[in-house]
Amino acid sequence: MSPLTAPKTHIDIQLAKEPITPAERTRRMQSLGFGKVFTEYMVVIPYNEATGWGRGALKPYGPIQLDPRRRCCTTARPSSRASRPTASPTAT
Repeated sequence: MSPLTAPKTHIDIQLAKEPITPAERTRRMQSLGFGKVFTEYMVVIPYNEATGWGRGALKPYGPIQLDPRRRCCTTARPSSRASRPTASPTAT
């Protein structure tokens, strides 16, 4: 078995035009919670099945691009029991 080696990682950094102030950052850090507190940055790393992971970028928070052919975009499932079709007792 060959030894494991870490891939070379390259991250481009693009700073936000209007970063939050240190005081605002401190205020946000007082009450953390998943889906409640967000940073002004995000990491984007493209992936290609043939070549693997590409060059990453730390960039200002913004919209992300998804290929509409991806399974996550095309497979719809009911989100709750109430949204599933059911037979009505009064249906004729």
